[in-house]
Amino acid sequence: MLASNSMQELTINLHMHTRFSDGHVTHDEIAQAALAAGIDVVIVTDHNVWVNGPEKHYKDGDKRVLLLVGEEIHDQTREPQKNHMLVFGAGRELSTLAYDPNRLIDGVRQAGGLAFIAHPVDPPSKTFGEP
Repeated sequence: MLASNSMQELTINLHMHTRFSDGHVTHDEIAQAALAAGIDVVIVTDHNVWVNGPEKHYKDGDKRVLLLVGEEIHDQTREPQKNHMLVFGAGRELSTLAYDPNRLIDGVRQAGGLAFIAHPVDPPSKTFGEP
C-alpha cells in the first residue's frame, strides 16, 4: 500500500498534434509550450503516424516536462472520418490495422499498449452499434 505522502498530482495533456499530421508545430515547440504552461506530461498523438525519437524529458531551469508519443488512429477510407482511437505505449505505428477496430484493439494489446476512444462525444456511430 502506498503511503499518503507518496502521491503526486500531475497535469497531463493526452492528445496533441504536430506537423506530422494536422498540427502546426514541432515536438520541441509543444514541449516548450508545456513547460511555460506548467504541464508535467504531454502525449503527442498524431493522426495515423507514430513518430520515433522525441520521447524524453525537456527541461528549462527547475521546470521539466515529459513528452511521450502515441498515435490517433482512424480508417481514412471511411466517410465521414470518425471513430478515432488514441493509442499509448505500443512503441510502433499501428495505423495499418485501422480498417478493423477489433484487429486494432488486438494489435494494441499484443504490443503492450493502451487504447481509448479519442472523441467519445462524437455523434452516434454504426461501427459501435449506436442508433
